[in-house]
Amino acid sequence: MSTFTWIIDQSPNKKVKPRINEAMFGDGYSQRSGSGINRSLQTWSLAFTLRTKAEIDAIDNFLLDHDEGQSFDWTSPKGQAIKVICPEWDATYIHDGDASLSATFKQVPE
Repeated sequence: MSTFTWIIDQSPNKKVKPRINEAMFGDGYSQRSGSGINRSLQTWSLAFTLRTKAEIDAIDNFLLDHDEGQSFDWTSPKGQAIKVICPEWDATYIHDGDASLSATFKQVPE
């Protein structure tokens, strides 16, 4: 299993949307329960700004090697080792060899 080791920019964005089953009853009452054993998976929005073109190319190549939904290991900013996929990313090549990349990492249960 490959490991993503590049250091991300500060202030990453974590999103969690738990899967919940909800039954609605009359008068506005409802009953809720969690759906499945992996119901609170994380999604992270990450940035790598003003890096060298070589570093952005290396990150881009790593993600391209995993572009068929192949998971890889990553340690979140909270220090949690998780398996993730990267369903989308974009690179911006600026001037003088600088570049930036933003990516979305989605936790996957395996």
